[in-house]
Amino acid sequence: MADIGPPDPCNGQTITFTNLSDTFAVGYQWNFGDPTSTTDVSTIRNPPPYTYPGLGPYTVSLIVQPGTACADTAYEVVNIGTVNADFTAVIDSACVGVPFNFTDNSSTSPNDTIQAWMWYFGDGGTSSLPDPSYTYADSGIYTVKLIATSGLGCMDSVSKDIYAQKPPVATGVDTNACSNNPDAFLNGSVQFAGGGTWSGAGTFNTQNSLPTIYTPVQSEIDSGYADVWLITTGNGLCPADSDLVHIDFTPAPTVDIGPDSISVCKDTSAICFTASITIATGGTWSTSGSGGFLPDADSLNICYVPDSADFASDSIVLYFTTTGNADCNAVTDSVWIHFIDEPVVNIVSNDSTCAGIDFPISVNTSTGSGTWITLGDGSFLPDPNVLNPTYSPGTNDNASGNVCLIFVSSNNGLCRPVTDTLCITLVSQPQANGGADTSSCSNNAAIQLIGSVQNAGGGIWTGPGTFSPPNVLNPVYTPTNGGITLGFEDVELITTGNGLCPADTDVVRITFTPAPTADIGLDTLTVCKDVSGVDLVGTISIASGGKWSTNGDGTFQPHDSSLAITYVPGANDLQSTQVWLYLTTTGNGECLAVKDSILLDLVDAPVVNITAADTSCAGVCIPLTVNTSTGSGVWTTLGSGTFVPNANVTNPFYCPGATDDLLGSVTLVFESTNNGLCNSVSDTVTIGLVPGPQADFISNDNCIGDSTQFMDNSTKGFGNINTWSWFFGDGNVSGQPNPIHLYNAQTTYNVIYIVKDDRGCADTIQKDVFVHPLPDAEFLYTPGCLGEPVIFVDTSQVADGDSVITWYWQFGDGDTSTLQNPTHIYPVNGGYPVTLIVSSNVGCSDTVINGITVLAPPNADFTMDKTLLKLKEPVSFTDLSTGGIGSWFWDFGDGNTDTDQNPVHSYDQDTGVYTIMLIVTDLNGCVDTAYKTLEIYQPPAIPNAFTPNGDGTNDEFFIRGGPFRFYELKVYNNWGELIFLSNNQANKWDGTRDGIEQPMGVYVYTAVVISEDGVKDEFRGDVTLLR
Repeated sequence: MADIGPPDPCNGQTITFTNLSDTFAVGYQWNFGDPTSTTDVSTIRNPPPYTYPGLGPYTVSLIVQPGTACADTAYEVVNIGTVNADFTAVIDSACVGVPFNFTDNSSTSPNDTIQAWMWYFGDGGTSSLPDPSYTYADSGIYTVKLIATSGLGCMDSVSKDIYAQKPPVATGVDTNACSNNPDAFLNGSVQFAGGGTWSGAGTFNTQNSLPTIYTPVQSEIDSGYADVWLITTGNGLCPADSDLVHIDFTPAPTVDIGPDSISVCKDTSAICFTASITIATGGTWSTSGSGGFLPDADSLNICYVPDSADFASDSIVLYFTTTGNADCNAVTDSVWIHFIDEPVVNIVSNDSTCAGIDFPISVNTSTGSGTWITLGDGSFLPDPNVLNPTYSPGTNDNASGNVCLIFVSSNNGLCRPVTDTLCITLVSQPQANGGADTSSCSNNAAIQLIGSVQNAGGGIWTGPGTFSPPNVLNPVYTPTNGGITLGFEDVELITTGNGLCPADTDVVRITFTPAPTADIGLDTLTVCKDVSGVDLVGTISIASGGKWSTNGDGTFQPHDSSLAITYVPGANDLQSTQVWLYLTTTGNGECLAVKDSILLDLVDAPVVNITAADTSCAGVCIPLTVNTSTGSGVWTTLGSGTFVPNANVTNPFYCPGATDDLLGSVTLVFESTNNGLCNSVSDTVTIGLVPGPQADFISNDNCIGDSTQFMDNSTKGFGNINTWSWFFGDGNVSGQPNPIHLYNAQTTYNVIYIVKDDRGCADTIQKDVFVHPLPDAEFLYTPGCLGEPVIFVDTSQVADGDSVITWYWQFGDGDTSTLQNPTHIYPVNGGYPVTLIVSSNVGCSDTVINGITVLAPPNADFTMDKTLLKLKEPVSFTDLSTGGIGSWFWDFGDGNTDTDQNPVHSYDQDTGVYTIMLIVTDLNGCVDTAYKTLEIYQPPAIPNAFTPNGDGTNDEFFIRGGPFRFYELKVYNNWGELIFLSNNQANKWDGTRDGIEQPMGVYVYTAVVISEDGVKDEFRGDVTLLR
């Protein structure tokens, strides 16, 4: 029986066949089924391996001949299979904790397929999926093995190393900042990443620096917090990590002192405020004015006391600024205070009026309104709220004789009401009382009227007849004929001298019986003895005539039977003081004679006698005296002078005028007054005016310690000056015409100078002499280092209102200045005598000399052990400064500083050129500064993947590190085409070609860079583009 053992199709195209036929066969015929060959046969039991030209299928036949005629044939179809195990990963390295995708790329012969996969991930993990995804738990290099098995049973395996990278870790620290000082200091850290960048709505001082300062946007401050992200960069194969940093904005201090502006009246003595604060621990008050705070400016509850300058300025501003603000900025609140003038009230009405009569009143008030108040019982018409009402006195007002009215301002705004008071005297109304009605015999019709008045100066009678004397209360009334004929007559007494009141009247009816009457008129008449005669008129009724007579020795003209006569007093009359005159009716018929009389009171005429001297010094007031019987009079001059104190006193001084002195004499007249019924009398004197001296002197204002020269500048008159009297105002005197006097104190002296001539005429003059103080020269200065300006501050002073107006500085090195507060730079160090001479506005001066020292400065210098170094490589700085250095301050140009003398520093953040500054300060405080530069670079590094998806992270492919002297980067696609070329590190590949996005996949690059240290690096590799 023929049988062929199954061939192994997986060992390639050379196949070994196994003959499983019975062993007793004696002949074998193999046909390997290769149509391309005629030698694909064999006659041996187990033929040698046969090599097929292809993969088949081939039909193999074996004919077995057992040695008989019988034969048996076996067939076996041969399919030759091949398996090439292979796989790819998205990238050739993985990130811990991130799924890593494997893709089977194994292949077989066309007549076969892969049917089974076995993955070994190198950490004990396996998978039988064709394209598994696997996540590594830890970092390290793992050998991944794939065993691929085909349907024909062929197997192949492949192993590749995969690097699992630790994922980046970003760590930030939550913090807080004050809302009015919101810049927050952030200090993050990263692990397993090249660096970090910050992201937030605001701005960062340095966005790619782990320690940085964040400035939030206003909306974050308003919300009370801000969230920013620290995102790792240089993540290699891993996705970036991020950490949320929460910033709380603590409330800012607040202060509220009330309204932004207020108005107060100038009658306010103090304005009180309460400052409400939060966050801050206190505060202080200040003012644009000049008032003060009670109890002090550091209390929350204060009262501001304005002064006159505040009121004069009409407005000021008060400020309250918080203190104890911690990290917050101080906050200030202010209030504008406007000062309002106080109301003004002035009652302008009369202070007296008539009782019982309504009277107008008026007021001037700045408020334009107010209310009247009475302290009596009257009323205001139309009401008390008008400015110009009429006041109607009440019963009590009239009875008391006065009333006080008060006007109180209204619409005062912020001011207190202001009042004005007017007390008005209410003069009682006049009352006339003519007496009861009366009667008179018609043969003696004249009647004595008895009138009286109250509250008036007097009274006057009116009626159809005559009153004698007129204008008196008790005249003799002579009625008219009509009244006598009628049988009665009415007379009326009218008050006079009524003041503010209307007149009052009283009517008296006189009833007459027919009879003769004789009436002279006045009962008494006072006349002066200087009159030539007394005119009288008698009145007769009923009787046919009358006759005059007298008890004196005078005569009647034209005769004594005339009713209208002139009585001429006789010598005896003039020697006496009284004389009587009589009028007796004649021709009375049946009526009795009626006699009327009048008493003449005779008074002496005035006497005037001037007793003043008839000569005087010109220009000098002359004392006058006069004897006058009236006790009063009026002086008049025929010259140009004046009377002192006035011309109405009996003993004035007469001060001659210029014309009087020029003429050399003046005539003065005194005329009597208060002459009664007499004519005035005068007396005249002519006074000769002798010219006298005119006192004057010249002096100069001096500084204290200087003598004052006094120079006589007087002019002589008629005589020669022979006496000089100086009174210097400090208790000292001199009789010299031109003395020199030394005052011992600085002040104003009133100097009195009197000159007198040999005729006894003198003159006096007074003048002020001022002795000025010396200024006190002094100054301060700031100690200076060489090369720095020395500041000089004038502190000179002068008293008594004088002022320093000139300054002259000598700096001790030949330079000078006339400025008040100059600055000066000295050329070399050392000591200098500085002189200051100051002068006041009146020429007084003083000098001060002070020594100063100009210090030599230090010399700053340093060296570095290298000026070109890699990022994070330490550099040592060595101080070479000289000059007694006391302190060092290093600024490394990257935000870091140091105060060591010889520090070591490394630059850990960014590459570039840094300027190092060293400031040294010597023991005297003088400083000097030195500057030098160094450059930081970073070795080249190339990532193996990037993600140009526009998220701001790892969006571009470029050679990291640098800076570089030479830079070249080329990128090729899978077809070997150059799709990107850059010769500048700033020109980075963004995953596009000619603006078109390239597909995800692996791209080949070549790179050549030369670092700043001259080292050349060349790279070839691939980079994976992911989106």
